[in-house]
Amino acid sequence: MQNEYQHAQDRLQSANLAETFESHQGGERFTMLRAPAMARSPVFPNRVGWILLGLVLGAALTGIAVALAESNDKNVRITRMAPILNGLPVLANIPYIRTRGTNAAVRLC
Repeated sequence: MQNEYQHAQDRLQSANLAETFESHQGGERFTMLRAPAMARSPVFPNRVGWILLGLVLGAALTGIAVALAESNDKNVRITRMAPILNGLPVLANIPYIRTRGTNAAVRLC
């Protein structure tokens, strides 16, 4: 009987100690296993990768924008495109002039 009483008293004391510990320290206890080490280089962000990704995406979006602008352009630049005018008469035509030095066509605008 004395043994059971002592065992109950020990358990009560352990419970009181645990309750006091939790109320004062919030039940948090940290133990440092090893000292932290300083990183040699940053892990994130990968600046070179982000710059390359930005250049690639910028070039792709620029190409898409140019393609859309060209596809929606309704200007007639050569006489072969004249049927696009839906039967409207051509009022003027600007000819090409060939130069002697380069033998290339120059357009007057």
